[in-house]
Amino acid sequence: MKSVAPKSFRAAFAIVQRKRTFWKLIYAVRTQGAVVASLGDLLIAASSEIRTTIERYCRTAGLPQPEIEAAILFALIDGVAQHYVLDPENYPLDTVTEAVVARYNTLLAKQGGDNGTGVA
Repeated sequence: MKSVAPKSFRAAFAIVQRKRTFWKLIYAVRTQGAVVASLGDLLIAASSEIRTTIERYCRTAGLPQPEIEAAILFALIDGVAQHYVLDPENYPLDTVTEAVVARYNTLLAKQGGDNGTGVA
């Protein structure tokens, strides 16, 4: 995960930055009860796929409780994206991105995570 984390975080936040209008629409749709009800299974499947991918990265990196770490990381990425979309002029996306990368690199170093090979 160490080798994947910086690229993944930066890529995720860059997509939100480039496609801000799309993500603004996604966040607006997610607050509409009737829309969420009609798309429920699709939204659950998409979220599950993302969380499973993140969990696989966490497990490969040797993090304890990879399913919990994946839930935290998914929420963190989603929260950063949402805050940026809501206030792009004032939200320090680049600084926050680098702080997220640094925290996960520190966590992985303490854990003994992967050594850049993708294998714990």
